[in-house]
Amino acid sequence: KRDNEREKFVPKEYWTLELLLRAATAKSKSFPARITEYKNKKLEIPNKQEAQRHTANVKKNVPSVVKSVEKKEINKNPFPPFITSSLQMEASRKLRFSSRKTMQIAQQLYEGIEIGEKGPVGLITYMRTDSVRVADIARNSARKFIRENYGQKYVGKIVYRSKRGAQDAHEAIRPTFVQNTPKDIKQFLSIDQYRLYELIWRRFIASQMSSAKLERTSVKLAAGDYLAETSATRVLFDGFLKIWKMQIAEDKQEEKIKLPPLKKGDEIALKEIKPEQHFTKPPARYSEGTLVRELEAQGIGRPSTYSQIISTLLDRKYVHLKNRRLFITELGKEVNSLLQKMFPDVFEEKFTAKLEEELDEIEKGEKDWQKVLKQFYVPFSKKLEKIQQKRDDIKKGLIEDAGRNCPQCGSPLVIRWGRYGKFIACSNFPKCKYTEPLEEEEELDEKCPQCGGELKIKRNRRGGKFIACSNYPKCKYSRPYSTGLKCPREDCDGELLELMSKKGKTFYACQRDDCKFVAFDEPSEKSCPECGAETTFIRTTKKGTTRYCAICKWKEKSE
Repeated sequence: KRDNEREKFVPKEYWTLELLLRAATAKSKSFPARITEYKNKKLEIPNKQEAQRHTANVKKNVPSVVKSVEKKEINKNPFPPFITSSLQMEASRKLRFSSRKTMQIAQQLYEGIEIGEKGPVGLITYMRTDSVRVADIARNSARKFIRENYGQKYVGKIVYRSKRGAQDAHEAIRPTFVQNTPKDIKQFLSIDQYRLYELIWRRFIASQMSSAKLERTSVKLAAGDYLAETSATRVLFDGFLKIWKMQIAEDKQEEKIKLPPLKKGDEIALKEIKPEQHFTKPPARYSEGTLVRELEAQGIGRPSTYSQIISTLLDRKYVHLKNRRLFITELGKEVNSLLQKMFPDVFEEKFTAKLEEELDEIEKGEKDWQKVLKQFYVPFSKKLEKIQQKRDDIKKGLIEDAGRNCPQCGSPLVIRWGRYGKFIACSNFPKCKYTEPLEEEEELDEKCPQCGGELKIKRNRRGGKFIACSNYPKCKYSRPYSTGLKCPREDCDGELLELMSKKGKTFYACQRDDCKFVAFDEPSEKSCPECGAETTFIRTTKKGTTRYCAICKWKEKSE
């Protein structure tokens, strides 16, 4: 559904006018603002010509005057402790863990870790839960810890209640003993265990702390018929933000803005006005974390199945991960299209949610399980029988003409579907077994910065990957292909590019000019368990496959 929305989406051009202003005070620093209204109506600028016209008009109406200054205090409450879905989302966002990896490590923390003389200790509560409920003894222990380590003013009073429909069989995911701080037990944990435990520990402690107090200052400035706006947010009391860092303002830029003291009637000088081109963006692709959130919102699955649902989609090649986003494959599109035609009722979003409700009612004794099963299975089995009879016709309908003949026997070549997607094969199979791969361009979740067209991954004559605009030859924008994986060097925030030498050999290099890191083996998103480097590498020889770290020389045999 999301992919269909993206395909139908048509980007729309629009422009904004960004200002750099300065108060009349000599020592005053510059601050940004944006034109939002023209003649008391929202300003909408569709093209460059209109942007230039409005820019010229604004320059004629300087200096601007402060129309209003509004200060508002905001209480920002802490998030509740983790449930399965929120843990997977946050671990995906902050730690770049897959749902499967998150649940595997959480299972290890739950089952127990050897903590020196204490022996095996279960460090967290059960990790498959949809309840934010916390036992009184755990809540009191956490608040005592906060009082002793941060002071009484940091102790919170919120008692969390689970949402309606939650099974509430287990309490929220939390540390079993808050005194086991991440720092104290770090030596007993692997790097990934430590990172996930710290995330769970901090979230739970933060959930029992007091709210943060913020002050948001909103300023409106008049420049003739134009109205400009800017705002800044600052922290008055950090509360739970003491240990749980997060974005406090509506956008990241607002957090960085430092406004000088302003009052109504102040004259403000214009230092710079900059028209900026934008394009509306299609609905974002799902990450593993946002897909879990959508599954939860739609009532599809349970905490115990979210990870398995995503793993199944990946394992069967219906989707693939790229830059931590899920891209539907051609195989996934075709399977979805077929199933939607054959079983429209079963593959409707509300079907699973309705079935989950009925299973809950059976558990409570409110419905008869045999009756529920019969209502579903009788019509379903009849449809299944009809489809089995048309199986050969369905398979033939999936075959496409490749437009050329087989180089071995001269029969027409066709495009068939295999387990891992499309491939080219001889129509004279099984007498002729000629096959070849079918290379297809892959669309990126990104627009061309020059024309707004779709960007695609293409291959050069030597087979190397690069990124180019789909509007070629009208638009000739291109750049090297980024793997989306971080350079393993600790002091570098660049990503690894996939490049090809003049001799046709693939290698990987950091995108930053001041970093000379180069590797000739395929990078992997798995981090190094020894030094924590976020990217390791895979080397395959006749003796087998080895995963290794290019920084500390750690290595292990890989399957």
